[in-house]
Formats: sequence, structure tokens, C-alpha cells
Amino acid sequence: MAAQTRNLCFLALVLALASAPAHVMSGNPPPHGKPPPRARLPAYCTRHFSVYQYYDPETSFWALSTENVTLGSTFTFGYSSNVTGVPGSGRRTYGTCGIIAVLPDDSSDAFCQVIVVSPVGTITGAGIVNSKPNSTFVAAIHGGTGIFRGASGQAHGVTLAEVGMQATYEVYLDKDPMC
Repeated sequence: MAAQTRNLCFLALVLALASAPAHVMSGNPPPHGKPPPRARLPAYCTRHFSVYQYYDPETSFWALSTENVTLGSTFTFGYSSNVTGVPGSGRRTYGTCGIIAVLPDDSSDAFCQVIVVSPVGTITGAGIVNSKPNSTFVAAIHGGTGIFRGASGQAHGVTLAEVGMQATYEVYLDKDPMC
């Protein structure tokens, strides 16, 4: 009987050691409930990020016809140019920003519809933008696709007027992208 009890105790000890966490067997301290480190996410997988855009009318500006614009609108313009992000290691192109705006003759405020197209999704927004140089504006983000599906929030920026100027758009999303 003593031999059977000794064998059962030995078997219980072997099973207990076999099922023990790895830190017990290795002699390392326990992880104290900390989750394992996550892989670093791309810079755009956050609720707040900055994108930069350069104004160059030679390559990114064109006049659109006003024939199909609602009456009362006297000037319509649009442009599309690269939008660049700033991760830790330098600049990288996120995608393209296209803007269509309507500016009445008697106003410096334009209604602008913006879409930023990137390989991971789009962000759309709209708002009133003052066309005077260096004017700040806030536009509503009202949708998106891809990892930005259902996006909402705000984008803050500065109106550009001089060739070579750089605009900074601060994007604030209400929820995390689906990265």
C-alpha cells in the first residue's frame, strides 16, 4: 500500500510539473499579469495623426467647368495631390487627397468636399474653408472605408496660397481604426 501511495504521489508531482507555467520551470519571474508585447502598428492605426500636403498649382490644380454647378456658385475648383504621413523614421506617402470646392464671388468662404484615398481605406470630410492664405479651418469627418469604415471626427488645417507651402491636417477620429 505504501508503494502505491508513493507511486501516486510521484505521478501527481510529475503531472503538476508538466502542467506548470513556463516561468516556473525556467526559473524566470512570473509575468505579473502583463500581456505579451504587441507588434508595432503603422502610424495611421491611431485615433490622432497628422498628414501633410504640398501646394503646387503646376501639378495639382485645375479649373472645373461651372456649367454643372448649382446656381449662385460662381467659381469651382478642384485639385488632387499626394498626402504624406510622418512616422518615426521619416515621411511616407499615405495616399491622395482630392478636393472639390465651390467659392461664391462675394465670399472668401468655400464649401469643400475632401476624400483622402490610401491603400488601407478612405476618409471623407466636408466643411467651410476660408480661402484667404493661412486661414485655419475645421472640417467634419463623416465617413470612411477599409480600416476607416464608419469614421467620424474632425480634421484641422490651414489654407494654402503660395506655391511650395505645406499644409498640416490634424485628424482626430472618434474611434480607433480597424487595424
